[in-house]
Amino acid sequence: MKMIKAVSSLIAFCIVSSFGVSLNAASVEKEDIPVRSYENTVLTDASYDASSGVGGFVARLYKIALGRNYDQKGFIDWCDKLASGSIDGANCARGFFFSEEFLKKKYDVDTYLTILYRVFFDREPDQGGFNIWKDQIVNKGISYEEILEGFINSTEWANTCLRFGIVSGGTAKPTINVPVSTGIKTFVTSLYLDVLGRNPDQNGFDNWCNNLSSLKITGKDAARGFFYSPEFAKLFASKSDADIIRLFYKVFLNRVPAASEVDYWAGRLKENRSIDTLFYGFADSTEFRNKCLTYGIIPASVSADPIKPSKMTFIISYSDGSRKLVQGTFDYSVEQQTCGLINNLRAGVGSPSLTIDEDLRAVARKRAMEIAINFSHDRPDGSGLKDLLKGISYRVAGENIASSSEYSGDTFFNAWRNSATHYGNMIKSSYGRIGVGVFTPDGSSEGYAVMILVG
Repeated sequence: MKMIKAVSSLIAFCIVSSFGVSLNAASVEKEDIPVRSYENTVLTDASYDASSGVGGFVARLYKIALGRNYDQKGFIDWCDKLASGSIDGANCARGFFFSEEFLKKKYDVDTYLTILYRVFFDREPDQGGFNIWKDQIVNKGISYEEILEGFINSTEWANTCLRFGIVSGGTAKPTINVPVSTGIKTFVTSLYLDVLGRNPDQNGFDNWCNNLSSLKITGKDAARGFFYSPEFAKLFASKSDADIIRLFYKVFLNRVPAASEVDYWAGRLKENRSIDTLFYGFADSTEFRNKCLTYGIIPASVSADPIKPSKMTFIISYSDGSRKLVQGTFDYSVEQQTCGLINNLRAGVGSPSLTIDEDLRAVARKRAMEIAINFSHDRPDGSGLKDLLKGISYRVAGENIASSSEYSGDTFFNAWRNSATHYGNMIKSSYGRIGVGVFTPDGSSEGYAVMILVG
């Protein structure tokens, strides 16, 4: 059994009604290539310094974000992922800030922003910038998670990551230079000696080292630059297949191949005498990845989608000046389905189809959070829907609200359809755009839905 309540209002002429309704609950096969690694394996026994580099980056996240020292297993796991390039600094930070351990702390605005400054900017907040970020959260309704993305895309974060040898994952570029490590110099020197068979020229050497040090290129990029150079092309044309294969084993795997391995690759080269045949088999191997890690170089860039938060954090302001922290999740699927059902209803009565408007969805989501605190068309801070719609062009606007202890894709639509007031709002021909927000507070099974219509 689930209980639903719904309320509808029009800005032009406010109509509010509520009711309770009882409803019954519905019930490749992998090719056998000798040196290719199919697993995303890294150095799991690597030793990381917790005061600098990748280890320092992870250790400070534990200390600043979680307020504790790292546990060894988690520390090694994050370090391995960062060192191998399988995640970037942004996703690592998201992993901490979106974790249950962090979310359970329920930091207030001032504390949350101070932590962001220390993690991302490596400094204490400046008052001017701090006030701007705080205004976004308190007065503009921006979530903690959206503010986090602003810090991720900052130049200061790019500089912080570069100092630790981490790809930032943000949109900004670093503006600082970092010293070239001994490991990078050794790596580049070995490419000159092993691939080209000569000592480095100073200009070329400095260029490769600086590009690796500034994270503009990866170890794979550098190897590609040498093996695809005109200089190596001449060597490739003049060497025997066996010599070329042994060279690849030396450069990428640090060992001499067995006779069977030489025969295998010689057969592949006879099928297609291209540098690609060898390069992509060896450059993606576990051995080469581990070699790069030994020198403190990210082996290859990995494209990874941003980690998404399991729930979001907002601040709700009250008319007396107090604030409440609210955490929960939005149900995009039900939001979309509700819009579709409303458009089907409108088509049946001859009303024009509504366009789903993302700005209105944002307003509806904000209101869905607010009605979880105060189930009313009056906002907790005493203002009305008009105030939330500032900046959005419209002539007439309406709002339906509802809540349900249990819900599915059509729960809120059915509740609104079965009420004359809500039904009238949904089929009103003067509306042209719609936004629906469905919110479930953390720790609750209650769903709160808001439909915003404008024309």
